[in-house]
Amino acid sequence: MKPQAPAEPPADAVERPDGSFVKLDGENHLLRWTCRGNGSWRKPERFPLDSEQLLWIHAEIKKAQAVRAAKEEAERLRKEEEERQAAEAARQAAEAAAAEAAEARRKRLEAMQ
Repeated sequence: MKPQAPAEPPADAVERPDGSFVKLDGENHLLRWTCRGNGSWRKPERFPLDSEQLLWIHAEIKKAQAVRAAKEEAERLRKEEEERQAAEAARQAAEAAAAEAAEARRKRLEAMQ
């Protein structure tokens, strides 16, 4: 007996142009999740696939994985850039504070003389 399919599409499910999500189930079946108008998910449907459909879904999965990987890489690079900019801003602020403190010390020493 097959294990129960998740009520919502998993993260690795592929979104189709009609808004439904699909995922391979075993070697030759497809699970399809569709969303109701109120945002809840219908119970997934299980469809048998012939060899032509199986080739198509494998190609779609590869495309979706490539798109997902590109988005994840872009997000990683964006976060790295934000962290780099924050570190640079912190460094500049520390340098400015150190320069300000040195100037204040210099003025105190001049006032003492």
